[in-house]
Amino acid sequence: YVPPRRRGPAVLTAEVLRLAQALFDGGETIPRVAAELGIKIDTLSKAVRAGRLHVAVVKESCPLVSSTKSERSARDSEAPMGVAASNVPARVAASVGGLNGVAPRFQSAVDVPRGGGLFALPALLAVGLLEGA
Repeated sequence: YVPPRRRGPAVLTAEVLRLAQALFDGGETIPRVAAELGIKIDTLSKAVRAGRLHVAVVKESCPLVSSTKSERSARDSEAPMGVAASNVPARVAASVGGLNGVAPRFQSAVDVPRGGGLFALPALLAVGLLEGA
């Protein structure tokens, strides 16, 4: 017969909670605070879920701004080398042989014409609906 394990001494004392909260307020994550204080990550996570500690919410420094189709059309029409030619230095370098190609830059967009078809493409390929096309 082995006696059941009993709960050990309290790990999150008032002093440890104060130190952990100060680190969280400084923007630290749960794993880093746990490592610095020598506490298990699960112990800190449980205290956060119970409301005894509060992790600071990190706000993004640069919010993502999406463009609309109208904004993109206006920007394209003002491009010096024609529609969709806004990267002038790369186009000039490519025209004189100084550049083989330019990597595409994808940007966030609110509305994309026929975007639903593009969105469904992986599913259509997976079920084989495009094999006969």
